[in-house]
Amino acid sequence: MFGNLGDLCAKIAGTNVPEWSFQDIPNLHGKVAVVTGSSSGIGYVTALQLAIKGAKVYLAGRNEEKYITAIKNIQEECKDADVVFLHMDLLDFESVYQAAEVFLAKETKLDLLINNAGMMFGKYQLTKDGYERQIQTNYLSPYLFTYLLIPALRRAAEQSKPGDVRIVNVSSMGYMFAPYSGIYFPDINLPHVLGGEQTRYGQTKYANILHALALADRLEKYGIYSVSLHPGIVRTNIFQNAQGFIQGSLHKIFQLYPFNLAVLDPILGSYTTLYAATNPIISEQKLNGCFYRAVAQKSTCYRNQDPALVNELWEFTHQIFEKLHYLPSNDSFK
Repeated sequence: MFGNLGDLCAKIAGTNVPEWSFQDIPNLHGKVAVVTGSSSGIGYVTALQLAIKGAKVYLAGRNEEKYITAIKNIQEECKDADVVFLHMDLLDFESVYQAAEVFLAKETKLDLLINNAGMMFGKYQLTKDGYERQIQTNYLSPYLFTYLLIPALRRAAEQSKPGDVRIVNVSSMGYMFAPYSGIYFPDINLPHVLGGEQTRYGQTKYANILHALALADRLEKYGIYSVSLHPGIVRTNIFQNAQGFIQGSLHKIFQLYPFNLAVLDPILGSYTTLYAATNPIISEQKLNGCFYRAVAQKSTCYRNQDPALVNELWEFTHQIFEKLHYLPSNDSFK
């Protein structure tokens, strides 16, 4: 009895021993991947393992110096690694648009898109585009980037088995902190919301899940799958934007037993992302749109996933980029 209870607690906390490892990643020679936020942490390990398995990997981010170092480190671990820096600043829609243009000029197809980059907490601040930093970094810019790369994803899908071409949105169990309405459409920036930066973060992570569902619904007919996941509580620099009290409190909490047992290193933290991106079982069992959690296990999102809400968010976001002239108004996915 207590053994089963222990196993259950481990699965919920993400401290379970996964029945999957990097060795189970299939041969990826001939595949092209993009991993955002990949200069360190989960994203770096994800890019490294994809490169080791033979994929050509674009590491997308804004700090070129850090990415050049990351690429050098990957090539030291895997001398045959084909890794490329793709400049993209998620806090600038124009930079996101240009990054997609650069990629499409270089590549005819895209097999794996991993929207890993994210920002957690930080004081309320608007970007040059007029959006709160978390919602733009975690959701709006990835939406635009993903949408612009759909032609390359479709071309890859024409040469692949249904479901092998995938979009992976790295979300978080933090989606539970989204406001009661889930997404607050009257003002998605949530300037005066109860819970402040945590609630704003929760909304962005919930949006990641709904975005994956919207993509799954629209792109499955082309053989493209879309999934989302919670990678676990991972020892990365994700808390660096948190305000002093929150940052210090979180740091102290996760140093204490038993909470420290649930903190994963970036290697184990990348398991769920790589599992969701490459495991053939997802294609074979037609697990499109599913949500995964640490470590490498299928899970459930416990917030509203009604298709009406999914579509409302999709159309709301699309209209933002229509008005900014980044997306057409007469597309087939709207």
